[in-house]
Amino acid sequence: MAEMWISMGPQHPMTHGLWTLKVKVDGETVVDTEPDLGYIHRGVEKICEARDFTQITTYCDRLCYASANTWSHSYIYAAEDLLGVEVPERAEYIRLIAVELQRIASHLMWLGAYGPDIGNLSIMVWCLREREMMMLSLIHISEPTRPERIGSAGLVLEKKRGGGGGGGGGGG
Repeated sequence: MAEMWISMGPQHPMTHGLWTLKVKVDGETVVDTEPDLGYIHRGVEKICEARDFTQITTYCDRLCYASANTWSHSYIYAAEDLLGVEVPERAEYIRLIAVELQRIASHLMWLGAYGPDIGNLSIMVWCLREREMMMLSLIHISEPTRPERIGSAGLVLEKKRGGGGGGGGGGG
């Protein structure tokens, strides 16, 4: 039987790494393999061609489940440069804080996912607990709008009015 190459990917993005594997087989025997690490293609460029620049921001969030804000911020920085938008210095600092919190959260997700691989479930629980704290911080930073909006920061630094007594939860 003749040898042939079979594509075994791309692997699902929710696995630990994004990759595709080409396998060379001779009948039912695997003769050779070619891994392509970091591979994922969703046709992002083509999807974005049919959308307005304001519609792409939320799509960028979905490019990476572990660090969604980072992808949105990258797009927003590029869009602001192309549009010639000047962003206030305060907004730049707020965005930096948001991206750093997201970076820490994604590292915690990596470490938490790695824990069970090495036989330690406690690491996963601890990391996910700390990641949740980072994600709650990101939610508080982005009220009432998201910090990756073009030309804005969206941070509410002032204490919420009313305070005290009842209802609603949150605030802090």
